[in-house]
Amino acid sequence: MNKVDEYGKWLNKTNWDVFGTLTYKYNMNERKNRTIMTSLTDSLRAYGLAFNLFWVFENYGNPHNHFLLKGGDIELVESYWKGKGYVNDIQEYDSSKGASWYVSKYIQYDVDYDYI
Repeated sequence: MNKVDEYGKWLNKTNWDVFGTLTYKYNMNERKNRTIMTSLTDSLRAYGLAFNLFWVFENYGNPHNHFLLKGGDIELVESYWKGKGYVNDIQEYDSSKGASWYVSKYIQYDVDYDYI
């Protein structure tokens, strides 16, 4: 079994609420992205929300993060991201569409990711 399948199966055990893509409008490096994603996580925590978040940074084409969110608040994620001038595509999670594998597709390469 490869790393993508292992992560996909592991992530699919959670009944996620949201799948999304958070896209930058300009070049982004891994360190700056981690700072931004940590800030997003801190913002959700500041509201006292119970949540889990898995994200993967893909730095090619238009740099972006794919993420899965359980709990938390979709509107807060949307407003945080749009408030920074970035683009988002956030939708209700549907386990039959394979998002757990999709967010993991580059995990076998040297990418930055996190599970909170």
